[in-house]
Amino acid sequence: METKTIRTAIAAICVAAALPSFAATKIVTNTIDSVKWRLYIDTSAKTACVGTVPNSGNTSTGNYASHRAFVEQYAYQDKPLYIPATFSVDGVNYTTTRIGNRGFYGGKFNAVTVPANVTAVSYYGFLYCNKLVNILFKGPNTGTNGATQSYKTLSFINNQCFDTNCTGIKFVLIGPGEKLDSSKKANFTFPKASNAKFLVPRSSGNTTWEGISVGGTTPTVIYYGPNEECGYDFWMGTDTITAVPRTLEAMQTVNGYASTFKTAFSHDMRFAITNAIGTLTSDIYSGAGMDVVGEGEITFGLAAAFTGGVTASGTATVSVNAGCRPGNGAVTLDGAATLKVAQSGTVTLGGALTAANGTTLAFNFTEAATAPSLDAAGVTLPADGTVNVKVTADNNFAKGAYTLISGAGLTEGDLAKFTMNQKLSNDWRGALSIVDGDLVLTVKSKPGMMLIVK
Repeated sequence: METKTIRTAIAAICVAAALPSFAATKIVTNTIDSVKWRLYIDTSAKTACVGTVPNSGNTSTGNYASHRAFVEQYAYQDKPLYIPATFSVDGVNYTTTRIGNRGFYGGKFNAVTVPANVTAVSYYGFLYCNKLVNILFKGPNTGTNGATQSYKTLSFINNQCFDTNCTGIKFVLIGPGEKLDSSKKANFTFPKASNAKFLVPRSSGNTTWEGISVGGTTPTVIYYGPNEECGYDFWMGTDTITAVPRTLEAMQTVNGYASTFKTAFSHDMRFAITNAIGTLTSDIYSGAGMDVVGEGEITFGLAAAFTGGVTASGTATVSVNAGCRPGNGAVTLDGAATLKVAQSGTVTLGGALTAANGTTLAFNFTEAATAPSLDAAGVTLPADGTVNVKVTADNNFAKGAYTLISGAGLTEGDLAKFTMNQKLSNDWRGALSIVDGDLVLTVKSKPGMMLIVK
């Protein structure tokens, strides 16, 4: 009888607050990866609340242990927590849409990823989570550019979701596609987070995060989105967070979070450059790599910029200074993209080079005695068409043979896959050949005029 009375009160509170209905509900346990979860499921809507109390108001009972999402309170102690996006109960999948009242009260996990379909965090959802450092609210967008997406409204039911004893929080990322319930704007607070950084979305279609006051001693709020002044534009795939920085400073800032994305949220960091952002002078710890698209251009100035590869498309340009490399992975050129050795000397690719029809390999001589050269672990050329070889020097040539591509294992038949500007300057001419698997440029002076005297 007591259970029936409590559930009736819960239903009345939900209706009064105009929150999602949990009709035909029941409390169940569900085991995932040896961890037992307590859920409050709606069998009609096929939704799940993690924890046993989904209502918005406080609860009269002090038996908080029965409210928690975990049967064993300290599950995931000192480990990242990934709240399941769905739970399977008796062969039926239930979508996780809510974190219940005191659902993770006293949790000892050090990071948490909240799935995309969660629309509300109820009272005291993460109260007393004293080991929590990193938080990710994953937005509904899991496709391409976050600038073209639908939004989901996220509601923090009270202002103590991350309050008492949540002193260790350092990083909070609100994923793309998340809108903040404007009526609950004042509840997005972290009063005990002394130096946390908050990355929150902003765009013409989502202004509810702007001007938020997150509390704490010296919090930093960074807005990202498609607007030029934002500098970033995140979107998320299954295992990747992609950032689209618009300035070198933005890229370096976002890159500082790359290890957090990987260790706390199991997301690799990937960059997509859509315009020229200058010379990259700080390491990137991205396992997933980098895209340079459209008319974008970036110059690498490091011995090993990052662990992933580079893909350039459109009319993008990837410039690499001699002695440096564009990451430790493969380099792929598509569309009309260009890979340019920006000065004389050797650029060692971290993997193989794949060049599509119509792409360009550009070599810029800056010293007469030293050729700019690519050292690749292999080269894949187009089955149909050719790759352009562009050589420039402002007359800084000397007669002789120069290796343009080495280590690629080219064959005589590959020579037909390259076209080159044979006129290098007013004074020099060049021709390509394959020598011992390498692409070699032979430079000769322009034939002089002969004066015939009769």
